[in-house]
Amino acid sequence: MKRDLELQRKLLIEIEESTDEFGLQFVSQTLLDAGGYPEGHLEAGRPMSHSDEYNLEKLFEAGYVSRQYFGEFTGFKLTHSGHDFLDSVREAGIWESTKEALSETGGSAAIEVVKAIAIGFAKKKIQTHTGIEI
Repeated sequence: MKRDLELQRKLLIEIEESTDEFGLQFVSQTLLDAGGYPEGHLEAGRPMSHSDEYNLEKLFEAGYVSRQYFGEFTGFKLTHSGHDFLDSVREAGIWESTKEALSETGGSAAIEVVKAIAIGFAKKKIQTHTGIEI
């Protein structure tokens, strides 16, 4: 299975936007096993695909999300690195420019390179708007 950067960005946004007061996105293990997200979490009603599971695991392996087990529930939250990566790719224009740059150079790269490209576009945008060279 291939890593899907678009899906990984989407999962990070979903986790960030739908967390509880402790910063955790709870997902019922039973519902995960049944192939769906619980009501009110991670796009309720959207079936969890193998690609979702794979890419969430890759985000965990990269250190962008952490997980905690609470009985039948799994809690996910963004790590500091996850927030940093998401901040670098959050803005739609920067994300589109990043994807375009990647497609022109073969279409894939290490996630650190993706982040560096996005940060480069963000710096350029800040310099254009403020005149401050970063």
